[in-house]
This record gives sequence, structure tokens and C-alpha cells, in this order.
Amino acid sequence: GSFDNQEARFEIPILQAQLNIDKAHVDYTNALLAKADVFSPSAGVVVFDSKEDWIGQPVETGTRILVIADPKNVQLRVMLPIANMIQLEVGAKGNFFLYGQLEAIPVEVKTLGYNAKLMPNKILAYQLEADFTNPQNKAQLGGEGSVRLYGHRVPLVYYLVRRPLQALRQTFGI
Repeated sequence: GSFDNQEARFEIPILQAQLNIDKAHVDYTNALLAKADVFSPSAGVVVFDSKEDWIGQPVETGTRILVIADPKNVQLRVMLPIANMIQLEVGAKGNFFLYGQLEAIPVEVKTLGYNAKLMPNKILAYQLEADFTNPQNKAQLGGEGSVRLYGHRVPLVYYLVRRPLQALRQTFGI
């Protein structure tokens, strides 16, 4: 068009400048996109609490967004309600019953929680961690179920009246 039209010839430098500006915007956007990639030093499975919590939220450096979990190194997190608290020690044995399965998986208590925390269902509970004693018989990552923990032996009388004594203590504040 610039061969025939003198005005089109004058628009060429303006269009080239606009092209350079657009290329600079694309390069800047690609540089920002490259900084948004997240890399992990180890391989594993990405675990989110909930992706809906992060939609539209600003993120700062150092904010924990996700966790990388190794499916071969699975531990069990046990929330033990205060009402069911028994005397436990590190190394106490127990069984884990995965929901939907009847076979128990043997576990051993690794850490004991000191302070009770409020669970989402508004119950105070101690957080314990347990390891699976049989390396071949582990639950899958994210599996849920019930745990039966074994503490010290107690007299049968105490075992039978433990709940009524607990109810009396809570009622009268003894």
C-alpha cells in the first residue's frame, strides 16, 4: 500500500513502534508466567486443603499453598477426643480400621499431642501421630478410618465406672 499511497508510507514507523510495544508486553507477561511456576526438590503427590480457598486470593512469598507428600512414607494422624483420653505413651500399640475394610492395620504411636485443639465438629481433641508397623500393609494417602489404641491395663471396676465418673466430674466440677 505504501507504493501507491503516500499516507500509508508514513504509517509504517508508527505500526512498527506499536508492534515493538506489543512484543515487549508479551515478553513481560511470559517472564511473569515463568516466575509463577512452582518447583519441588522431591517427587510426590500434591496435597491441597481446598482449591476453592485460593481462588481470587492474593499470595505472598512464604505462604504455604500446598504440601508434597510421598505416598511411600505415609503416617497416621489421630484426633483423640478428650472424652476418650486414656493414659498413652510413645510406642503404644493400636489398630487402624480403614473405612470400608474389616482387616485391621497395626500401628504404633509416634508422637503425643500436649494441647487439645478444637476440631471442625467443635470437639476438643489431642492430635497424635502413628506409624504403620508393617511396611507392606499401609493405608493409601488421604485414607480415613477409626483407630483403636491400647493403653495400660486397669481394674475391671475402673473400666466399667470410668464413663459415669467422668460425667459426674463434668457435671459437678470435681
